[in-house]
Amino acid sequence: MLLTKLLVNPCKLLFSASSFILVKVITFPAPNDYGTPKTIYGGGIVGLNRKTIRNAQNRGSMQISNSTYYNSYGRGTLHIGGVSGRNNSNINMCMSEGSMEITSYVRINYIGGISGTNNKDAVIENCVKKSSISFSPAYSNGDVFSSNMGGVVGSNSGKVKNSFVIANKIKSSLTIDVGAIIGKNETNASVVSNTYFNADSLSMNSIGSNSGTATSVAGKSTKDM
Repeated sequence: MLLTKLLVNPCKLLFSASSFILVKVITFPAPNDYGTPKTIYGGGIVGLNRKTIRNAQNRGSMQISNSTYYNSYGRGTLHIGGVSGRNNSNINMCMSEGSMEITSYVRINYIGGISGTNNKDAVIENCVKKSSISFSPAYSNGDVFSSNMGGVVGSNSGKVKNSFVIANKIKSSLTIDVGAIIGKNETNASVVSNTYFNADSLSMNSIGSNSGTATSVAGKSTKDM
């Protein structure tokens, strides 16, 4: 099966993260109530992907806290992924093995086991996410936080194919747009064929919010994966 091939017989790596990754603090500029909101990209391999990432493994754990928020209104956007923060191209035959712990001070957050966001025409295929993902907002000033979090992608506007989530925990203190595979599947996005998560360890929907197309997307037992 594909999952067995990915785990037991991975191809030679073109890119490899170090054995331990600790992104301890991601900061915005000093607080400024009227400043322009900032966008931050953080990934185990690359922050913003514009090319092709193939046969790469991120074996490290990621601990992320943008502890200096941009302004008192929490303006800004955070894109965090086990491989890339934002994918504008192709991610193929990649794996993210370590745990991810994200504490955010901003309103808009895109968090994925492989990529935080997968943009229109971008493709994620033949990828695996292992270990846990957890997210929590660090404070609340009365505004609603947006959490788009998934085992593969937080917010998907492209294609996700032939991928697996074998994480033991995907946890958010917010329950909106959180799924075992995709947090939010946008309009005209598609999750296509053989995209599964381990239902023995995760009890949740495959997709948190779906406005696109999803086929062959489901939870499976460990023995069936």
